[in-house]
Amino acid sequence: MSESPEVTQPPEAPLLDQLHELDRRITGSVERVVRELHHELGERVRRSNQELLRLVEEFKPEIPSSFLASTDLTPIAAQAGSSAGRRAVHELLEAAGRIDAATTQADVLAVLIEEARRFSSRAAFFLTRPTAARGWASRGFGSDTAIESVEVEPGGLAGLDQLHLGHGPVELGGADRAALARWRPGAGRRRGRADSVCRSGALGRCSLCRSLDGGSLEVGSLQLLTYNAALALETLTVRAPGVSPTLRTGSSQDGGAQSLDAWEPGASPASTGAAA
Repeated sequence: MSESPEVTQPPEAPLLDQLHELDRRITGSVERVVRELHHELGERVRRSNQELLRLVEEFKPEIPSSFLASTDLTPIAAQAGSSAGRRAVHELLEAAGRIDAATTQADVLAVLIEEARRFSSRAAFFLTRPTAARGWASRGFGSDTAIESVEVEPGGLAGLDQLHLGHGPVELGGADRAALARWRPGAGRRRGRADSVCRSGALGRCSLCRSLDGGSLEVGSLQLLTYNAALALETLTVRAPGVSPTLRTGSSQDGGAQSLDAWEPGASPASTGAAA
């Protein structure tokens, strides 16, 4: 019986195995180094981010309390105040001219209520008698005709009681504002003043002016306006019709104005003396 021939591997087979093993080891080493490098870089980035966040939180720039000095604002404030003052005087002059042009008591009072809105958010007018004060007209209260149904007895409004005693202008207190809110919903929520217009004989008159939130209540202008209305009522029968030349503005020139007595424009002093 013959023996089978022995199979022998080629001499290069062990070398190939060694090369494969070496390649595997190198690949594993490279992957391990890459992982360690990735981890190290991630840690450094994380620490850097934390440091940046800390620096951002600690960063507190010094911001000045004001970027403008008081000297920078002074000219602006002065100019604004001067402009507002001129505008207020012009509005008061126009209002006085309208009152002066009124020819009846009702017209004077109606103009007063209308013009009071220039200097307040709301305005109402009461006719006062010894027994009660009754609403006559109002503007700015929503339903302006409802004021005619309002009647205030003595003691109903402390402000009106003080006006009867000769005080004025009178600022409305909390009780008065609450009473107004009962008579006129929403009327007593804001600051208000009552101004005396005039009292003649048994019939007196007073106006009530109020300011809404953020609105202005120019008490001085209202006082001058109501005083002018009082004079207009008292001199209604003796005043010439039309607006007094003293109260005319550039937009209210009236060709029907009467000239001064014994005055001839353009006459020379010599001719005037000769005529005398």
